[in-house]
Amino acid sequence: MGSFASARCESTFECAGYTFYMSLSTARLRLSGAVAAAISGVLLVTGCVAVGQPSDSNAMLVSVPQDAPTLAAALAAVSPGGMILISPGTYSEQLIIDKVDVTVRGLDRNATIIDGGGIRPYGIVGIADGVRIENLTVRNATFYGVLVTGLHDENGPNAESGDGYTRLDPEKYPPLQRFAINYVTASNNGLYGIYAFNAQHGQIELFIAQHD
Repeated sequence: MGSFASARCESTFECAGYTFYMSLSTARLRLSGAVAAAISGVLLVTGCVAVGQPSDSNAMLVSVPQDAPTLAAALAAVSPGGMILISPGTYSEQLIIDKVDVTVRGLDRNATIIDGGGIRPYGIVGIADGVRIENLTVRNATFYGVLVTGLHDENGPNAESGDGYTRLDPEKYPPLQRFAINYVTASNNGLYGIYAFNAQHGQIELFIAQHD
């Protein structure tokens, strides 16, 4: 699978005590730059204040590295239900997604790389309902490339492994719901490339998991 870019631009703004939600296709923004400028002018003239900028924790769309220099900074800025859009590059980080309905999407599956460097235990871990991880590569984590799990505590995420299985208390560890892992390549990760544990009603599609 090649490039898979976001086709929508989403934002919210407040004016006269009301909150407005905008969702415009990127194609329309390119074709209608004058209209977008006029809208911006109206907001400035009337004193309406745009919200959901990457400087706070309410952004519906945060681009890395344009809006935030790191994945961690992007997660801190994004709102529940928002998107982190990652430009091509190698990111020597690990990320725990703990906000509901957040999408983490690479702009190029093969060139957007989360690299564990053989020292970090995981690449991307989702511990919140509705997490979506799309169109990127995760490599060289010592344990998990991509993990979604309802099993986590103050020490971080976890997933059982080995020959046995212990039934979890669903009240203490409720299963994670509504996850999606699509168009992801997991390469040279120590334990699991892509793993869903204590998670329900999700999908894992069009993936590559390999170990050289």
